Amino acid sequence: MAPENLQAIDENDDGIVDRVYALLDHTLTITSTADARLLPLSRTKLLEAAIERLSIALQDGVGYNPGSIAMTIVDAITAAADEVADQLAQWPRTEGSDWREAVTQAASTYRRSFGQQLTQLSQELDRAKEAIEELRLQVDVADSDHQAVIRERTGELEAAIATLGAEISALDRQRATVDDQLNKSIDRAGQAISSQQQQFAEAQEKRSIEFRELSGDLVEQAEVDFQARREDAESAIAQIEQQVDEAKDLTAAFAAAGTANAFSQEAKDQAKAANTWRRAAIALGILAGLAALSLFFGNSNDPAWELVVGKLAISVAFGGVATYAASQSSRHRRREETARHLELNIVAFGPFVRDLSEVKQIEAREKVVESIFLRDIFPNGGTKEDPTLSSEQITLIGKLLEQFRK
Repeated sequence: MAPENLQAIDENDDGIVDRVYALLDHTLTITSTADARLLPLSRTKLLEAAIERLSIALQDGVGYNPGSIAMTIVDAITAAADEVADQLAQWPRTEGSDWREAVTQAASTYRRSFGQQLTQLSQELDRAKEAIEELRLQVDVADSDHQAVIRERTGELEAAIATLGAEISALDRQRATVDDQLNKSIDRAGQAISSQQQQFAEAQEKRSIEFRELSGDLVEQAEVDFQARREDAESAIAQIEQQVDEAKDLTAAFAAAGTANAFSQEAKDQAKAANTWRRAAIALGILAGLAALSLFFGNSNDPAWELVVGKLAISVAFGGVATYAASQSSRHRRREETARHLELNIVAFGPFVRDLSEVKQIEAREKVVESIFLRDIFPNGGTKEDPTLSSEQITLIGKLLEQFRK
């Protein structure tokens, strides 16, 4: 560090330089006389780190101008010196007869080494200042050359501006001449346009009159054609509606016939099933009767009770099965009658309501459907016997609903 920098630092904090020198001497004394075996490695590392921070703080003061040494540099040096002193206070001291001589030699060696470092740093600072001064001279020379170039370019630009001014004056004169010619041309064009506008207005008025006359004739003809087309369309619509009604009647007839045939087939199937169950009931009843008669007209005068019980059980079994067959025959017979009744209702419904109004027909359909569902298909209200429908009945009911929607 340069002497003037040391003086500036000492002026900011009176005695800081002497304290740093004394601290360095004390550091050499402690480290030279201490027994390394008594110290942990971490303690040595902490002291080395504190000395390194003090060295950095001193080197930071080298780059400052002596007249601008900041208090932050002084504070940094003071803090680093205090940290070194704190670390040294924890080192053990060794008593000896020759320690003063060792300390003196070590202090002299370190001071010379530190002084050499400060001298080298000061020389480097001087060389840096000389380089900066040389750069400043080069910048001044470059500024002089640049000013000459600027003056030269300024003269050229002024000459070019004068030339452009002359050209602009000539163009202004030409523009005035052209403006005069344009004004005259505009006046002549305005007169011609006025004449053309008058002629165009007269021709437009004539065309408007002709267009109104022609459009009136076209409107009248269009109204006549529209009325004729409307009458034709109404006639065609009436024919289409008649055909639709006829198609509806045909569709209803086909649907009614199909549904009636389905109910007829259902009635036949139920009649066939009823007859089959009836025959089975009769046959089983006969067998039950024969089994019962055998109890009274057997060959043995004193039959065993086991034989009597067996014959009685057989008679009862045949009788029970015959009863079940009879009930099934009756059930299928009721289904046959229901299907026949539905067939007759569907076949007779169309002719009876054909001449009624649309509202009356809808009411009649609702009553017929209600009657069919509540009386014919569910004769017991759906609470006692036959509470469910077969798949054939569900299909027939679907067809019936489609028929009555039309």
